[in-house]
Amino acid sequence: MSINVIPILAAVLAQYLETQNWTMRQSIQALVLSVLMSKIWLKIGDLGGDLRQFPTQLYYMNQGPWISNSMYMLQGSLVLFLAYGVYHHWLKPLHPKPQRSAP
Repeated sequence: MSINVIPILAAVLAQYLETQNWTMRQSIQALVLSVLMSKIWLKIGDLGGDLRQFPTQLYYMNQGPWISNSMYMLQGSLVLFLAYGVYHHWLKPLHPKPQRSAP
């Protein structure tokens, strides 16, 4: 995917989220989750040493062919865990099952 598509996706996502009536708490949680997932907080530091070993792998942990199997599994597990949490805490309550009326 080209990086030029990201602003278009962000605009479409913002339009969709306006229809979801999120609370302030959900908005703050989404902001915190976005900052954590973006890794803007990650200090790369010195790139000396073996780049395939943690912690010197910090720069390359997001660079496809250089990521180690253990980091790939760790990040994949975290993404799946967070996706499960987002679904069950944000998306599932937005679409409740219709209640049956008693006969």
